[in-house]
Amino acid sequence: MTRPAAPLRALHATVFLGLTAFAVIAAEAEWTQLLRMLTAPFSYGVGPDPVALGGSALSLAGAAWMAWGWGRHRVAPLAASVLVLAGAVVAGVVRSQGQPTRSAEAANRRLVEVAAHVEREMAQVLQREGELPPWGTAWEQALQTAAGGESPVRVGLWGAAPIVVTRLLQSDARPPARPGTLWVWVSEDAAAFEIVPVGFSADGGFGPLADERGEPLVLRTTYDPQGGAGR
Repeated sequence: MTRPAAPLRALHATVFLGLTAFAVIAAEAEWTQLLRMLTAPFSYGVGPDPVALGGSALSLAGAAWMAWGWGRHRVAPLAASVLVLAGAVVAGVVRSQGQPTRSAEAANRRLVEVAAHVEREMAQVLQREGELPPWGTAWEQALQTAAGGESPVRVGLWGAAPIVVTRLLQSDARPPARPGTLWVWVSEDAAAFEIVPVGFSADGGFGPLADERGEPLVLRTTYDPQGGAGR
């Protein structure tokens, strides 16, 4: 087989290596999410798109096949070019459809929303009854209503860690807890309570959330005999 002229080979290599780079960049967010889910004990956001990953992997495989041919001073196989092109098209199409929001901020915002909903539910009970019910069912029901069975916290590639309520025996206690935990302290007279959500930190770790001023985020409610649960 007659080998193409050197300029033509160089042009072919430039074009198809460029397509490979495009495929990898188009799926960069999916590779990042895959790495995060494989290496971190807990993560956030939906799992990586297998179609985008597959497309970029096809392009990489095709590029490696081409490089193998070039290294042996052979013409790049047509099948390798097809792999690169097909992978780039697949990754590009998936990217054009938009990317899901994956951020610690979005996950924390959802956890705060759930915590605030639980606080409102239990504040209504507190005001209506004059005291909080015994720990257990009522709190779980309030959480179920607030979260609807959904959680922004992920375990591994496809698993979800449910949002849970955990009772604190002291208001300032901060035991080890995973993201998605709502610490709850109830006063001895069952007339006040606090909720502290545990989420993700900016450095990739996790712990109690803070407000926009950097202060610990604590949702407090106290029974108000005048007609409303105070905060």
